[in-house]
Amino acid sequence: MKTRLSEVLDLTTDNTFLSLAEQFQNQFITNDEFMDELKQDIHTMEVQLKKDIINQSPVPDKKLEARHNRLRNEMEYLEKNFTQLRNEFNKYLVSLL
Repeated sequence: MKTRLSEVLDLTTDNTFLSLAEQFQNQFITNDEFMDELKQDIHTMEVQLKKDIINQSPVPDKKLEARHNRLRNEMEYLEKNFTQLRNEFNKYLVSLL
């Protein structure tokens, strides 16, 4: 989407579009940052699970279970948010045609 945005920006100088393009760019950056944090959290959890397997922990602790549920919720939120942003961006690009 960022590539498409830059391609469209190369073709237009409309101030209204430039303002909306900046808003989309900011949302893309925010999503990227959230995704990076989520990747780091997943990696941290993966390391912890491997330690538990090596130590032959019989039952995952409640903290790990809570972290897993939080990560699942964050991933669902990111997926919904990203899909909505992509749809809004694509609709806007179509409206320019």
